[in-house]
Amino acid sequence: MAYGVGEKIGIGRVLSNGFLLLRQNAVPFLILGFVFYGFPGLAAAAVRGFPTATQQLQASFGAAYFVPLLLTLVGSLVALPAMLRFLGEKRAGETPELGGMLLEGLKLAPATFAVLLLHLLASMVGWLFLLVPGIIIYIMFCVSLPVLTEERAGVTGSLKRSRELTKGSRWRIFLLLLIGWLVLMVISAPIYAAVFLSPDSGVLNALISAAANTIFLPLSATMLASLYFELKDVREGAGTETLAEIFA
Repeated sequence: MAYGVGEKIGIGRVLSNGFLLLRQNAVPFLILGFVFYGFPGLAAAAVRGFPTATQQLQASFGAAYFVPLLLTLVGSLVALPAMLRFLGEKRAGETPELGGMLLEGLKLAPATFAVLLLHLLASMVGWLFLLVPGIIIYIMFCVSLPVLTEERAGVTGSLKRSRELTKGSRWRIFLLLLIGWLVLMVISAPIYAAVFLSPDSGVLNALISAAANTIFLPLSATMLASLYFELKDVREGAGTETLAEIFA
């Protein structure tokens, strides 16, 4: 399929390609997701004796809470850009090595933190005035991280480039985010409700949280990559290969 310059992004195409990328890279990405995002919380729950959901709500926040939170934050700052670089290299026809991509992720961690922080702060400023400006700003800069990892545009350059790429597609991106949020709520709500209502759900709660966190990071990376590739292709034009053909 050939993309024409100025063509609108396909919501279904972004979603299907995102899941395709996750399926094709499931083993290395899920390992990274568990090591950097799922395991810290699971280990912290084990140290605390696997408290139930009710006990967690009643417990005071301390080192047992903030240490795993800090570890998952630092881990995501390394693993997320590493996954994006891995997908970018494969799209370019290279054969990336996961170890090398982790080193790349480590180098990009400070810039990743700066981009995500500026994205969050800019969105919060918009939300302080009205909900709509905050949403617009959030969408405007939503692919700044893939831009950082793939185009090496720097912190402010990545934000500007994301604004350029999303121009003309923001309503569709909003619908994409809304659909993703609704699907996530439908899947997660009954699971977490069952865990919370169980009288002795400490171990089950910890395992489900670890599993959800393990999947969340790779899924975030593949969806971000899919959206970035789609925006770049429809805005600037692309060849006749689809993602399915490129990543086959």
